[in-house]
Amino acid sequence: MEITPVCEEILKFLPFLLWLLIFEPQQEEILSAAMFIAIGFATFENICYLAENGAQNFYFLFLRGIAARAMHLCGGIAAGYGIGFVFQRLWLRVIGTIGILGFCIVFHGIYNLLVTAGGTWQKCGYLFPVICIMLVYIIRLLRNHLQRNP
Repeated sequence: MEITPVCEEILKFLPFLLWLLIFEPQQEEILSAAMFIAIGFATFENICYLAENGAQNFYFLFLRGIAARAMHLCGGIAAGYGIGFVFQRLWLRVIGTIGILGFCIVFHGIYNLLVTAGGTWQKCGYLFPVICIMLVYIIRLLRNHLQRNP
């Protein structure tokens, strides 16, 4: 449980950084690439979980699938926005990238701790990434609205 968030986030972050360094994309492409890599990783993780543990409880698998995807998507959104900001400034690239990776690892670790706690904390853990995505979406809508109507 302690090392899993570190390994998963590094394995998810490396292809993203490799793509970023090789193709030098435009600002608009960075967020979508990070989100696609995160969703692909979450899908792979859920398939591995199914192969290892079977499909005995459909309700649990469905809930875990949605929550795990949302958690990885949150990490992808954070990485996309963060790297898009950090890579605009040469002096901030290295330490900013390490900071973003650290944030994603801590977020994943909090999710894992809540989900394995059981009871009410487990339910909070399943809702945690979904609520975070909704907050990011609402903030983005408000920001777009304020930019159009100053």
